[in-house]
Amino acid sequence: MVELPHASERVTVDDARAGTWSARLAGDDVKLSGRCPGCRHETNAVVALRTAALEGAAPDPPEELTVSIACHCRQPHSGRPDDALAGCGRFWNLLLRIGPDAVIVSPAGDPELDVASDAWREATAAQVTDVRNAAEKWIGGIAASYGLFGLAGVGIAKESVAALPLPGRIAVAIAVAVAVALAGWAIVDAYRAAYAWPVVSAVRDNDELRAWYAARRTVGIRAARHLRAAIRAATVSLAALMVVVGLIWFVPSKTVSEPLVQLTRTDDSRVCGAVVASSSRAALRMRRTDGETVVVPAGDIVAVKPVRSCPG
Repeated sequence: MVELPHASERVTVDDARAGTWSARLAGDDVKLSGRCPGCRHETNAVVALRTAALEGAAPDPPEELTVSIACHCRQPHSGRPDDALAGCGRFWNLLLRIGPDAVIVSPAGDPELDVASDAWREATAAQVTDVRNAAEKWIGGIAASYGLFGLAGVGIAKESVAALPLPGRIAVAIAVAVAVALAGWAIVDAYRAAYAWPVVSAVRDNDELRAWYAARRTVGIRAARHLRAAIRAATVSLAALMVVVGLIWFVPSKTVSEPLVQLTRTDDSRVCGAVVASSSRAALRMRRTDGETVVVPAGDIVAVKPVRSCPG
């Protein structure tokens, strides 16, 4: 057999060549094996029915699906790029009819789906890189959003919160707690999407190897989920901060009661109320709780003491 030089090109598959292929459904993947229609070497492929390529995922296996397959044979091919570990470079399309018990392989019959299936193959191959690159950019976006609310610290000063009535202070405390908790959640999930969570894996036999590889293939999907969770948490956290600012700006401040004092006069009578401004140094003006203002000469005052309330 003459060696076929490496070339990135589409080849056509007829019934005879499609007949060399077998396929089976394995979870969210279809595993195929057969001969490359270009170089005729034995090869295999795994077609993902779900991807985390930033746009969506197929929820259930379709009954009929056009797929794009690339050669991954281990035979030498001159001119193969250094970053291509296997294959002759050829790719082709097959039609899969997916049933509960078997997957039937036949030539693809709709040329319009060739480009779409090629794009799906490239998306599943690059899903981890694409999602993590997006997550790295979202980390900067989330940080910038929180930076805008750095000025909110001026509006959430202790004095501003203390001026609110008790229900307002409780609402502010709850909103701040929610904002801080969700902000932490958003940051952790965004970093998990971008850089993953450090784990230690042990592979001691083929079963553990298969389990590790199955988990490895879902990294992109899990990263996409973490990224979505981070964006949602950041959005709700910013909304909670806006609630805090709104409460401080629009909730009326609590009414500060005037200090009350009780005066005892020389005839043992008492006057209770709030001291008001007076232009005379020889008298003290008092506004009683009933609203009436009383002027008490300084010479009539025997004792002055602060009180919490005036007797009715």
